[in-house]
Amino acid sequence: MPEGLDAEKLSLLATWAEGLQADQRAEVAAAGKAILMLIEEIERLHVVVWDGRLKPARTPEPEPEQGNPDEFPSLLHRLRHRFSADPAG
Repeated sequence: MPEGLDAEKLSLLATWAEGLQADQRAEVAAAGKAILMLIEEIERLHVVVWDGRLKPARTPEPEPEQGNPDEFPSLLHRLRHRFSADPAG
């Protein structure tokens, strides 16, 4: 099973892309630039994924089914109920 793009493979791709970018032919140079842009995006997405693994999103509290504000499980739910039920304040 393929292991994906690790740091070594990304570095090799970047080296190739830089060589392509130095080519006199516009199409080849553009391909090199495109490869470098894709590498940057891969690295950015790695950061996003690792950040998500280190700081998982909290799951929101379920909304209560009851209409009685005293039965709401949190202050947030009570405030939401209060301000949505009485727009005048």
